[in-house]
Parts: sequence; C-alpha cells; structure tokens
Amino acid sequence: MFLNAAWTTPGKDDGDEGVQEELEALLSYLSGEYDGDDEFVRALDEEVHSIIARPDWRKNVMFWSEYYEQLAQEAEEVGMQKGMQKGMQEGRVQQTVLISQLADVLQEVGRSSDLLPALHDQKKLNQLCQEFELIE
Repeated sequence: MFLNAAWTTPGKDDGDEGVQEELEALLSYLSGEYDGDDEFVRALDEEVHSIIARPDWRKNVMFWSEYYEQLAQEAEEVGMQKGMQKGMQEGRVQQTVLISQLADVLQEVGRSSDLLPALHDQKKLNQLCQEFELIE
C-alpha cells in the first residue's frame, strides 16, 4: 500500500467530515507534521514508540541499514566500472576514426610517410591532427 502523506482531502462538503478528519490526522502524522489529538493516531504513535524502544528491533534496523548501504556501494562500484569500460571503448573508437581521417588527409597532401612515426609518438600525432584541424 502506498500513501501520499502530502495529499490533502478535497473540500469538506461531501458529508463525510469524520473520515476526512481521521485521514488528514493520519496523513499529517505520517508526514511528521501531526500536532492534534486523534485517538487512532495517538494509539499508533504509542505503538510505534514501543516498537522503536525494543533492542531487537533496533538491531534488526541497523543490520538491514548496513546491508542496504553495502549493496548500494557495491552497485555504485559496478556502475563506475561499467562506465569506465564504456568510456574507454568509446575513446578507442574516436581515436580510430581520428587516425583514419588523418591517414586520408596525409594521403591527399602526399605526406603518407608521416603517419607511421606519428602512430608511435603521441606528441607527433597531436601535432599532425592540429595541423590539419582534426582536433583543437
């Protein structure tokens, strides 16, 4: 069951004011803004506090809190690894396209012999790409 604790009941002119007031009291309690004196909400609040005071309940909450925090950390690590792998793959594709474009340009201007040395020297490769405006 899902409750929208921020919901407010429509106008009170439909003849069911008692139910609306009880519902508003419950929703107000659930949203942490309750300051009334509804009998049901008071009983609910007492039960909640008695459960919270139990050591076994606290231990259980701590266990599950730590468990879900660990799951979230593991999921984040897996996501980061996948993101890095995807980024590296995209980078290799972009570099392959760039080298292909450079090879075409060098062939057009009769400087094909400059390609092989540039493939072994990143600085030369960057200089050639900048010279032919393939990168900034």
